This record gives sequence, C-alpha cells and structure tokens, in this order.
Amino acid sequence: PLRSSNTQTLTCPRCPNKQYTGNWAHRNLLRHLENKHSDLEFPNGVKHIRCNQEGCDSVFGRNDARLVHERRSHPELDTPPPKKRKRTDED
Repeated sequence: PLRSSNTQTLTCPRCPNKQYTGNWAHRNLLRHLENKHSDLEFPNGVKHIRCNQEGCDSVFGRNDARLVHERRSHPELDTPPPKKRKRTDED
C-alpha cells in the first residue's frame, strides 16, 4: 500500500507521549481527548452526554448510545424501550 509522504503527527496537549499519525490521526486524537480528558470543552460540537445513574461515570457522544447503556446496565432507571419503526415496504 502506498502512503502519503506528508504524514501528519498530532500530539495530545495533555499527554505529550500520546502521538497519532496516519489517515485517522485527527479522529483518533479526538477520541482520546473525549475518553481521557472529558473535562475539556470541544468547540466542534462533540457532546458529552452523561449516564443518568448516580455514581456511573459513563459518558457518550450520542444520546442513543446512552439509552442503550442505561437499559442494559441500569434497569432500575426504567428507561423506556426504543420506539418501534414503521415499515415502509408494504407487500
């Protein structure tokens, strides 16, 4: 496989030994920042949706992921089941 000669290296501002290279360097760095440094604010709209269970430190980027987590891990929250989708292909 061919690689670009202008490989970019991105470094975590808080973890100088954490470096990312390659095509997915930017996304991998963002994922690291989201998971390890959740106190940072992300101007590009990355969400930090916290689990509603007291004492649970789980954080999600999407609300549907939080709901799945709460249903599976915290049934005591009585999170409503997902809404059924209507089928559009009537035969």
